[in-house]
Amino acid sequence: MANKNNMKWVIADANTRYEVGNFDGKSWKGFGDKDSHGKSLKFDFGDSYYAAQTFNQAPKNRVVHIGWLQSKNFYHPFLEANMPFAQQMSIPAEITLRTTPEGIRMFGNPVAEIETLYAKTHNFKNLTAEEANSKLSQLTPELIDMTVSFIPEGDLTLSVRGLPTKYSKSKNQLEFVNSQWAKGL
Repeated sequence: MANKNNMKWVIADANTRYEVGNFDGKSWKGFGDKDSHGKSLKFDFGDSYYAAQTFNQAPKNRVVHIGWLQSKNFYHPFLEANMPFAQQMSIPAEITLRTTPEGIRMFGNPVAEIETLYAKTHNFKNLTAEEANSKLSQLTPELIDMTVSFIPEGDLTLSVRGLPTKYSKSKNQLEFVNSQWAKGL
């Protein structure tokens, strides 16, 4: 993004669908809003992230998103936990554009400043899925910032606070569903 001719723009809707393109101040030339399977490009796949607010020109020239985590009609975890609120904002995420084999795509990662909130860190290396699940079952955190690196040799399920995070090798997809609340989906 050194000069104006190389700058890429993103147009997005409240439901996290987006398209990358060029904008000259008068006309839009998008690169396409569908992936190779004909599905809309999305920057979040959860069931609560909505109407993200974008802050550009953040320190170090970053672009930061904060989404509204709305409660669904059947899903009121904050009220059920006797919290004084019903909804919340997401953790701020730094947004970047990267070139992939399918084209330019939007990526988001929690802002680095989140690390200043860490109270304790656990680092596990070279574990089998069974060993990782055993170690994870011994932890009782309220908040988790977790990074997992693995070589996909098959399907994998990690249990984090009793909730499954699944990797499907055939789909090349990582999935988390809060099964306590999925009954209402």
